[in-house]
Amino acid sequence: MIFILVSSFEISSNQELTPALSEKLTKLYSNLKQDFNKCIDQEGLTGLKRLNTACNVGHLDSLQSILFQTRQEHISIYIDGFQPPGKAIKPRPAKYPGAEKRDLHAGNKTNREGFSFTKWMGYRGYVIVNFSIDEEGRTFNQALKESSFGSSGSSSGRFNDNAIAASKSLVFPPAKYLNKPISINNYSFKYRFEDGKENMLLWG
Repeated sequence: MIFILVSSFEISSNQELTPALSEKLTKLYSNLKQDFNKCIDQEGLTGLKRLNTACNVGHLDSLQSILFQTRQEHISIYIDGFQPPGKAIKPRPAKYPGAEKRDLHAGNKTNREGFSFTKWMGYRGYVIVNFSIDEEGRTFNQALKESSFGSSGSSSGRFNDNAIAASKSLVFPPAKYLNKPISINNYSFKYRFEDGKENMLLWG
């Protein structure tokens, strides 16, 4: 029944909910969040260990997107007492493969390293990087989570490596537990690459 309700009212971010629908979905969101936290209580997890829950967030992700036009980058957003990291502070774009050589060798299709910027033109896709964020908001433990370019091969490696490299410079307002900064794991950040342009952030 919940699945039908959520699926029926998924909308894009440029559409508005009616007051009645917003109230209904907000109540549903609140109830599901309470159930999620009760599940964690039943696991016997306390304090920071609550982040290690095996409980399923269910439809909370969909409702988060519908009500707040935001995506769930970290599970702490649903756990009582926790505040997830804020938005990245002036994030540095991931370079489109070959872009730095394009700037250095304008008009020269083949550069000294044996690959050209033009060979990458037309590639589109995204890369999702997972990492940890420390108490000062700096990232570490980077790992590839998902890539539309694949996880192996010379072309996919260029896009994936550039996204991972860019993520290492990210700085966030740190996550908090009971208003004190904490270190967290498994934060996701997504990059998009389009036709030889430096990336545009989708979310993160």
